[in-house]
Amino acid sequence: MNIVEVEDLTFSYGEEKILRGVNFKVSKGEIFGIIGPNGSGKSTLLKLLARGMKGYKGKISLLAKDLNFYKQKDLAKRVGVLPQRTEVSFNLSVEEVVEMGRHPYVSRWRGMREEDMDIVLQSLETTNTLSLKDKSINDISGGERQRVLLARVLAQGPNLLLLDEPTSALDINYQLEIFSLLKKLKSEGRTIIIILHDLNLASNFCDRVLLLDKGNVKSIGEPKKVITSDNIKDVYGCKVGVELKDDNFYIVYG
Repeated sequence: MNIVEVEDLTFSYGEEKILRGVNFKVSKGEIFGIIGPNGSGKSTLLKLLARGMKGYKGKISLLAKDLNFYKQKDLAKRVGVLPQRTEVSFNLSVEEVVEMGRHPYVSRWRGMREEDMDIVLQSLETTNTLSLKDKSINDISGGERQRVLLARVLAQGPNLLLLDEPTSALDINYQLEIFSLLKKLKSEGRTIIIILHDLNLASNFCDRVLLLDKGNVKSIGEPKKVITSDNIKDVYGCKVGVELKDDNFYIVYG
């Protein structure tokens, strides 16, 4: 079953064409990576999938329905987005931040119910942040904060997660912690589309990857077929060695 289908997607900023006829499908329960150098169109593509930008040509379908036909609240219940930079302006507690994920389900006439709070606590438990619930979001570490923000996304109850470099500013132990969590979410049937700069992480954790080159799809498929020395040289302009040991990839930069 395809969760996402993208057909001939093209997008421009004024005269500058950012995406050029992009086509791909993402199946239920996949971790689907988007890779490519800076300026290749990765973040623009993710924003379009989240319906955060307008003016594109082509078609984006979610669960076999055109993305534009969803009401905003209905879309928020199906798609959870974690941008590359997420600011929390107020000195909220961790629990209050995660409660924000339930906004699509509440209204001015109905506040948070017991079932909403149960989902908030479950999201905190899933991300191993339940013990932090009473702390200020501004008083926890970067790795803890990223897990809390992911808990907020999970509180929405989405089938699809869109993540823009969620581990880019984290130490390796926190990176592995986040990816262990993503693998758990995948095992529960969630679908994850994730932008990554780290090719080793993309190689070892993604089921399939899409390699963008100046807005074009250079290659798409299993990591071992996409993340090759030739493709990296063509797209990134650098020579690397790609090794496979015990079913794990290692990118050796030359």
